Order: sequence, then structure tokens, then C-alpha cells
Amino acid sequence: MNIQLLALDLDGTVLTVTKDLSMRNIDAIRRAASRGIRIIPTSGRTFGNIPEEILSLPGVTHTITSNGAAVVEMKSGQSIYRQDISAETTAAILEILKEFPVQPSAYIEGQMYDYEQIDLENLKAVHGIGSLDKRIRVPDLAEFIRERGVGVEKLFVLYLDRSCAVAVKEALADIPGILFTSSGECNMEINAAGATKGNALAWLCSRLNIPREAVMAIGDGHNDLTMLSFAGYPIAMENAVEELKAQAVDVTLSCEESGVAHAIERYLDRMDIRCEN
Repeated sequence: MNIQLLALDLDGTVLTVTKDLSMRNIDAIRRAASRGIRIIPTSGRTFGNIPEEILSLPGVTHTITSNGAAVVEMKSGQSIYRQDISAETTAAILEILKEFPVQPSAYIEGQMYDYEQIDLENLKAVHGIGSLDKRIRVPDLAEFIRERGVGVEKLFVLYLDRSCAVAVKEALADIPGILFTSSGECNMEINAAGATKGNALAWLCSRLNIPREAVMAIGDGHNDLTMLSFAGYPIAMENAVEELKAQAVDVTLSCEESGVAHAIERYLDRMDIRCEN
């Protein structure tokens, strides 16, 4: 079956380690879009932190954000699907996290919120955290969320000391209705139990009447496992975690080598050969 939808993770997949988008990837995505293939950025990022150069690519009709907690329709700019953690549960988690050397960020309605007193410039230098200008800083995240009473798409928890990772998960183990995943060794990501890239992608494909067999998904991290499990044509990056490579039908080049373009080009070239024959 021909591919109708291309679900693309961003960091470590479409984007390099330094968050660059190669011209080869741009050209390959444009080529796919010219064949009528929908391009769906599928990221752990909030909508507000997806680069404009990604959103402006041809064929991008929707985005899946915050690990699948939201689906945003590009035409309206509105979330058409949400799987939030409740304000009460989020506040309880944040109170527990105060006991550990971590930096949590809350993803709320497409924006990122941080504690006011955190040295974000140091985090950027040491951990490679970017887009500091797009973060909203508040005195106390837990109190802010309690007062607003709004659901939270995702909590991104950066370990300032990686040795606390196990203890953090144990401290949160009794909180119901949440899901732990990760996009790297130095972080933990917390979503509502139903918020996964795979669930959001399945919902969107159902809405668009696209069978899973017509979906190609490309990713690199643990938070991409459900997305690749859903897709009929799952592709892992060379720099992907081993669990993802084991689930993929093919492993492409690394993010530093425009592996997304390599995968798209190989598929489209094979499609062209079939048409010629």
C-alpha cells in the first residue's frame, strides 16, 4: 500500500543534535508532500516550541505535540484532541518533585512554564536546553497550576543529578493515571496515561480515514515506541535506542546524516520504479 501519511519525530530525527534542519531533509519532505503525502510533525515539544521552519513545510496539515497529549490542526491553529493530566494531579506531582534535584517544566496549552528561580542559561549551557525565550517563568509551578485549574499536557523533568532517577519514579509510583517515558538519558517525561504518540496518531488517522498500513513513522527515542508500533512502515534512526530499532522494519542513517531524507528517498525511489514497470 502506498504511504499517505508521514509521521516524523523532531529532535534526534528530523533535527540534528544542534537542532538544525538540513536542506536534504527539507527537499525530501517537499518531494513527499508533492506526492500528496501528509506530513505530521510528531513531537514531545509543545506546539509553541516547534520551529516555524517545520510548521511551514508543505504537506503539514496537523501536528502531534507533547508526546501525543494534543493534536493541533494547522488551518485553525486549534487543538482538536487533548489528553491532559488534571491540575490536581499535576500539582501533587510537582510538590513531590520539590524533594529532588530536578528541573520540571509544565506544558500548558501549547506553552512551556518553568520555575522563576531556575538558572535557565546554565541549563542551556550544561544540558543543551534551547528556546529559552519561549519559556514562561512563574514563582511556583504547583501553585500556578492550582490557581489556574487547567490541565497539563506534559511534565518534562530534567535530572540535575541522574542518580536520583530511580528514586523519583518510586516516589511517584502511587499516583494514578500517569505515564512515564523519556526522550533522553537525562530526563523523564510524564503524561496522562492515554497520552502517547501512537494513540494520537491512531486518532488522527481515523479522523482522516487513513489506514495504519499507509503510515510511515520515523523516530529515535523511547517516546516514539507507540508511534512506530502503530505505523505500517516503522523506521528507526541509526542513533535510535535499541528498543526502537528492534521494532522497526528498517534502520536509516543518523540525524546527523539526514536519515529522514534517506528513508523518504528510498521509499519514493522504489515507488517510482514500480510506476515505471
